[in-house]
Amino acid sequence: MKKYSLLLIILLFEIVILNLIPYNTSWSSIRDDLKNSGDETSMNLTFQIADQIYNGCEYLIITHENFAEAIEILAQDKNKHGISTKIVNTSSICENPTPENISDFIKEAYETWNPQPKYILLVGDVNFIPCHRGRDYDVSTDLYYATVNGSDYFPDLNIGRFPVQNNDELMSIINKTINYEENYNPKLQIFRKVLLAAYNQSDGIDRYYITTSENISEFLEANSYYTTRIYSGSGQNGTTEDIISSINEGVLILNHRDHGIESGWSYPSFTISDIEELNNPHFQPVMFSINCLSGNFGYHSDCFGEAILKAENKGISAFIGASTVSYSGYNDELNKGLFASIFPGYYPNYSNGNVSRSEEMGGVLNFGKMFMYDKYYLTNGEGYRWSATEKITRLQFEILNLLGDPALAIIDNIAPEIYNLSLKSDILELGDTQKIGFHIREKFALDTVELNIKDQTIIEKKYNNSFFECFYKSLETGNITYDIKINDTSGNFITLSGYFTVRDNGNLLKDILFIMFLSIATIILIYPIIDRFLIRKFIKNDYI
Repeated sequence: MKKYSLLLIILLFEIVILNLIPYNTSWSSIRDDLKNSGDETSMNLTFQIADQIYNGCEYLIITHENFAEAIEILAQDKNKHGISTKIVNTSSICENPTPENISDFIKEAYETWNPQPKYILLVGDVNFIPCHRGRDYDVSTDLYYATVNGSDYFPDLNIGRFPVQNNDELMSIINKTINYEENYNPKLQIFRKVLLAAYNQSDGIDRYYITTSENISEFLEANSYYTTRIYSGSGQNGTTEDIISSINEGVLILNHRDHGIESGWSYPSFTISDIEELNNPHFQPVMFSINCLSGNFGYHSDCFGEAILKAENKGISAFIGASTVSYSGYNDELNKGLFASIFPGYYPNYSNGNVSRSEEMGGVLNFGKMFMYDKYYLTNGEGYRWSATEKITRLQFEILNLLGDPALAIIDNIAPEIYNLSLKSDILELGDTQKIGFHIREKFALDTVELNIKDQTIIEKKYNNSFFECFYKSLETGNITYDIKINDTSGNFITLSGYFTVRDNGNLLKDILFIMFLSIATIILIYPIIDRFLIRKFIKNDYI
C-alpha cells in the first residue's frame, strides 16, 4: 500500500507541474517575435512604459494671471495634438518676478523636469512679463529666457511671446494660431505662395536686399513654390497696394528685406496704418520682417509686428523681427537661414551641432541665428562689404525675437505619431471583447484614422482628434492581427501593425485531461525504473 501511495503522490505532483506550464502562446513570446522582426518602430510604439512618473511638459506657458483663464484654450489644443503642456502664473514664481526670476524658474524646469520643456511661451506684453535687456546695448530681448545650457548666447529652447494687453487681443492670436494649423492645406495654391518684398537702394551701395530676395526666390520657384516679388526703388515699381492685394489673395510667408521703423516697412511701404485695408480672414500667414525696429515690442506703443499680429481675423499668425537697429550682411544671412530651416533643400550641405532644421517658428528663428553665426560671423562677412564682430553678432541674437507661438509649424513635413498604444488584454478568451486605444500626435489636421482587425475595418467608438478607442469581439481563436493607418491633410501618414491572442476556454478541461493522460502514460513507462532503483531503496530504509 505504501508503494501505491508513493505512486499516487508522484502522479499528482507531475499533473500539477505540467499544468503550470503555459499551453498557449504568451504575450512574452509575441514580444520576442516583434523584437526579432527588426521593426523597432513597432516596439517603441507598442511597448512604451506606462508607469513612469512625469512631472514636466514639452510646452511651458508662463502667463500673467490676467490671461491665465483664456490661455487654457491654447493649452488644451496643444494637449489635444499630443504636446504635453503646462500653464504657470508669474505670481506662482514669485511676487512681481524680474526677468532673472523667470529665467531661474525656466532653467530649473529644464534641468529637473521630465520631460524637460522644449517650448516656452510668454503671455503678456512687457508691462505684464518683463523682457531681458541686452548685454552690451539697452535693447529689448527674450533671448535669455531660452539660454539655459551654458554661458553662451546660443538659444537652447524655442521661445515666443504673445505681447497682449487684454484678453481680446489674446483671443485674436489664439484663434489665428489654432486656425493656421487646422486650415493648412498644401493642395491649395495659397499655401505654396511666398511674398518677397525688398528695396533697390540707389545710393551707390549695394545693400543686398534684392540680391538676397532673388536668391530665396530662385530656390522656391525651382521647388514647386510660387513667389510674388514686390520690389521698389531704382528701376522697380512695387507699391503698398501690391502688398495688400497679395496678402488678401493669400500667401504662406511674408518676407521683407529693407529698412524699417517701429511702425513698419520703409520700402515698399507697409505700415500699421495699412493694416485696416487687409481682408484675409481665410488664412493669416507668418511674417519675416528682416529690417530695423519693426519688432520693437518694448516700444511705448504697439510696434508693427505687435499691431499686425493682434489684428482680429486678419493680418498674420506669427512675426519674426528686430527690436532695434539691425545690420545688413548679418540680416541677409539670417534671412537665408530662416528659409534653409524650413526647406532642407536650400543649403542642403549646411549643418550646425547646436540646432536642427525645423518648420516650427521658434526652431526656425534659432536655426536662422546659427546660420547667420556660421555664414557671417565665422567668415568675417565673406562676400559682403562689412566685417563682422562678436559684439554685433551677439546683438543680432538678442534683438531678433518671435512674437507668436514657438511651436507653430509653417509647413507640414512630419508624419503623425502613434503613442501610448494599449490593449485590454494580451490574451483573451473566445467571446471576450478587446479594447484598443492609442494617442495621436499631429500638429495639423488629420484626414483619416483607420483600424483594421482581421481585414475588417473597425469604426471608432471614441475619437477626439488625439485619442482613438475602439472595441472588437473575438469570435475566433489564434493570433488576431490589427493594422492602424493614419493620414493627415498634407499626405503624411503612419502605419502600425500588431496582434493579440484569443484562446478557447471551452477546451480547458480537454487540455487538462490530455495532460493527465500524458502524465499517467509517463508514470507507467518509467515505473519499472522507479520501482527498481528508488522505491525498493525507500522500503529498505523504512521511508515508506
